[in-house]
Amino acid sequence: MGEKMQYFIIANLDKKEYVKPSNYDLYNLATGDGAIALAYLLATNNPDGTQLVGGFYNDSEKSQIIGVLSKLGLRYNVVDLGKGAGYIVPELKYFGRWAGDRIAIIGDYAGEGATNIRGLPSSNYVERNFKDITPLIQNELKWFMLNGKRMHHSEKRELAQNVENEKPKIQARRRQRIHA
Repeated sequence: MGEKMQYFIIANLDKKEYVKPSNYDLYNLATGDGAIALAYLLATNNPDGTQLVGGFYNDSEKSQIIGVLSKLGLRYNVVDLGKGAGYIVPELKYFGRWAGDRIAIIGDYAGEGATNIRGLPSSNYVERNFKDITPLIQNELKWFMLNGKRMHHSEKRELAQNVENEKPKIQARRRQRIHA
């Protein structure tokens, strides 16, 4: 008790960028929003992420999807497949951005200097000299979570109604399902 917990950031050593998840002790980073952000940034797919993050729609869902994307401030393209169906593909700047790069998960106990014992930059160095892209990827990650196939339709409707406050509610329900 009373011991300081070690916190971690996810650093891209090639692009000199980092992400600082909201729960960034190692366990929560590995099981929460850090893992989601890392998967999103490292994914390889179509260059624009169409197959993973494009919103398939029918006529009744099209305006709802466009409304959510607009609320998140994401630009999008509509691909009409005819007969009231198609894809709405957001323009995503960060999807797969880190694929193929050198990535490190760096703890704040790694030292105060420019490098730690493995020759990697310390978290202090990264936070002073790399670009924090955490706020820049937030809306793309919200869309990714909203559109994910692992979510139920009722959860999608709930998120569309209140995009800003969705995460704690969804995580609590998932925990309940896991423990049930």
